[in-house]
Amino acid sequence: MTNKALRNDDDEDFQEFRTNSKKLGYTVRTIKINDFRVKLDEYIVEPSYYSDIFDLMMDASEHDQITFFIASGGGRMDGLSVLLEGLRLTNARTTAVLLSDAHSSASIFALNCDDIIVTDSAHMLCHEVTYGYEGKGSDVYSHVAHIKKITEKVIRETYEGFLDESEIDRLLAGKQVYLDADEIRRYLERRDDYFEAKEKQAESEVIKEPAKPSRKKKTPVEV
Repeated sequence: MTNKALRNDDDEDFQEFRTNSKKLGYTVRTIKINDFRVKLDEYIVEPSYYSDIFDLMMDASEHDQITFFIASGGGRMDGLSVLLEGLRLTNARTTAVLLSDAHSSASIFALNCDDIIVTDSAHMLCHEVTYGYEGKGSDVYSHVAHIKKITEKVIRETYEGFLDESEIDRLLAGKQVYLDADEIRRYLERRDDYFEAKEKQAESEVIKEPAKPSRKKKTPVEV
């Protein structure tokens, strides 16, 4: 009997099979991939200004890419909040390209994107929120306490691993951190190492549930 895996092309059985068989077909599925590009090259302003960008992030699919080209001196926290929620909710892959300034809220936005590309002209300023509120003393105090609670959470979550704990504490105490392009790249590498180590530690601390004893009656073993 002829082994078809080791057949000779002159074998009559093989020639008959090749002549009478149909060709193997295939199917194709076309996927539309969009590459969206957004320029954030001005101060971050009121939330309504970003309604179209927010809609874009909501409509983008998991196959799409959204690239933000950033050259911004920062801006308003409420406008930033809308952009951050868009990043959290979108299914698309997001990339921040730092062209020059990535200051204050612009740095927070960039660090919340999936990927960051740092050009040689990039520089970053990290600092605590700046307040601008008028009213009675008690109202101002209450407003500042409220905003401080919100922004501290955002700052700690955003700069985790990028800055160490002492640097974040000093940042919240009013210290400003200036970074040039090389420093940004180095801090991003440090953040990658930080989260990689954190993930490995979490995996090592997982406690496996002990196997539940079987309730099935064991069959006696004859010797």
